[in-house]
Formats: sequence, structure tokens, C-alpha cells
Amino acid sequence: MLRIALVGAGAIAQTHAEAFLRHAHRCRIVAVCNRHTQRAQELIELLSLPAQAFASLEEAAQAVDIDAVDICLAPAQHADVTVWALEHQMDVLVEKPMANSLEECDRMIDASRRTGRKLAVIFQLRCTTPVQRVKQLLDSGRFGPVKYALVNSLWYRGDRYHDVAWRGSWELEGGGVLTTQAIHHLDLLLYLMGMPDQVTATMDNIDHDNTQCEDVVSAYLHYPDKAAQLNASLSAHGEQQELYFHTPQACLAVPWHPMAHQALENGYPIPNPEMEQAIQEAYDSIPPLEEENHLGQIANFLDALLEGGELMVDGEEGRKAIELTTAIYKSAALHQPVELPIQPDDPFYTREGKIANLPHFHEKYRSITSTLKGQIALAH
Repeated sequence: MLRIALVGAGAIAQTHAEAFLRHAHRCRIVAVCNRHTQRAQELIELLSLPAQAFASLEEAAQAVDIDAVDICLAPAQHADVTVWALEHQMDVLVEKPMANSLEECDRMIDASRRTGRKLAVIFQLRCTTPVQRVKQLLDSGRFGPVKYALVNSLWYRGDRYHDVAWRGSWELEGGGVLTTQAIHHLDLLLYLMGMPDQVTATMDNIDHDNTQCEDVVSAYLHYPDKAAQLNASLSAHGEQQELYFHTPQACLAVPWHPMAHQALENGYPIPNPEMEQAIQEAYDSIPPLEEENHLGQIANFLDALLEGGELMVDGEEGRKAIELTTAIYKSAALHQPVELPIQPDDPFYTREGKIANLPHFHEKYRSITSTLKGQIALAH
């Protein structure tokens, strides 16, 4: 029976805790750590967890035995807590984004290698049936290689979204829509298509004035033999989130929507219903996942710890999304194409270097300083 410490007691921590509870025959949450211990106690009582509340992981480790740590903190805190846990012989699961810089990611990965402990990063959209089916179809090459991909990661967040103290700060959140929302679909692009060799991007803030960071991004990703485009926004009604992978024969999409055309002699298209039917049959032939999203990825984490299975997203995989976001931010900030990979001597490799080179679209003027139930205070 694995003993789990949950570090952080916000909304995403509840999602994680509920997933662990579904595997109560394999693990038990023994500690919930939060700077405001009342918040940790509220989560314990809400879910009837067999756990104690602590102000920090260090305090919890002195009181109870812990096998693994689930980190649900603000991104700026991920690296230090992860390294401490690994060096104290605890396996780690950390929410996305993995960290605020490549330097922090590399410290986390190095600690995992040195200690022999496992490091996993949450990217729960990989663990969905449509994504796994499309991946198998693309990997099979049955419908030809991907030549062009389009990713739309469109979200809607209102004026008060950035009031939470750590949001809207390059230092604490690490970025805006690209880092916090679009990173899900950016990760899927990497998972299904691989890392580009060059990025050209632009970004702006058009609709959210309580944040230093961007709320709209557009990026062109160059590969040796293909191309992709990424669009992200926090001002999109309807929140359309979709990935299209176009091969010479068809388009495979997430959410699933098969499309196929064939060219007339003059080059103009006509529908190809026979190909669409073949694609649908191939898609339907792949069994669905038994557990999806956070539940599926946390099951994978437990499998890796208890049975020696492979992690769906280890530290190296989680780092890839940070490398691509870093390249996009660098290109947009410097108004020039950026080559990948990002090297350790690049100013954007560290958090301090990123902050020094990124624009401040606005400065935060309003923050929630306490989020305890019934005690929300605003600092202007």
C-alpha cells in the first residue's frame, strides 16, 4: 500500500485526490500539505481522507512515512519541492507545467536520475481514447505521413481570473495562455508529431489587464518535412480546442472528425467517402481506454511504482513542452525565428533570463491574498 502526500490543496488537488481514492486498494493519502493548513483540513474533510494536515512537505515527512508525493502547487514551486522529495527517497508526480524554466526541469530530471526515484508529469489529455487512437493510426503510417497540422487551443477567462496571487506573473505562473492552458494541446502536438527544429511566433495581451503575461499567441512550427501552426487565446467564446493532422490521404482530428478529399485533374477537391469510411473503421477497431484523463494517468503512475511499468509522461517527456513554450516566448519577444533545441547558455534557459527578456503587457494591481473558505481578501 503506497503512502501518498498531496502537496497543495487547491481545485486541481481535489481532482488528484479523487483519482487516488479510486485506487484505494493500492494507495492511501496520508498527508495533505498546504501553507494554509485550514485549507488542507477542508480538503481532508470534504473527501473523508485518512490523512493529516501539514503546513509543508518537510513537516509531513517528519511525522508520517511517505512513499510518493503529488505536487499541485503553483508552477514556480514545482522544482524545489520535487528535488527535495526525490532526494528524500520519494517518487514524484507533478502537475503541468513541469516548471517555469528549462534549468528547473533539468534539475528535477537530474535529481530523479541521481536518486533512482521516478518523476512523472501530468498531461492527462494523452490519456484519452481519441488521442490514443489517432496516435496509433498516425504511427501506423496507413494513411501517409503528416504534412501539416493545425492546433487551436482557444479558451475564455474573465477579468477576475488573474486575481489569484500567483497568476499573471512571469515569475510565479511562468506565462499566460500558452503556459497554463495551451500547453495541454502543445503537448499533444509534440506527442503525436514530434519536436520542430524552428519556431516563429508572436504574442500579445488584448483583453486581460491584471497580468504581465500574454493572452493570445500564434506560432508557426517548422519541421524538415512538414509544418504546424498553433493558435491560443483566452478570449474565445466557445473554447474550441482541436488538433488536425493532415496526411496526403486524409485528416485525422482530435476531437475525432475524419475528413478525406481527392483532387480532380484541375487540382480542385471532391469528397472521398470511401477513404472516410476506411478511416472510421480503422479508428473504431482500436479498443477504448478503461481509465482516462487524471484517473488514467494516476493509475499509470501507480502501475509504474508498484509493478515497474513505464510512465506515460516522465521528466524527459514533460520537459519537451517547456522547451517548446520557451522557444515560442523567445521568438515572440525577440521578433525572430528561434532554432531548437534551446541550449543551457541561452538567456531564456533560466527563469531569471526569461523574466529579463519578456515583455510586461500590464502589471498586476489586484490579487487574492487568501483563498480560505469564506475568507477571500483582495489586495489592490
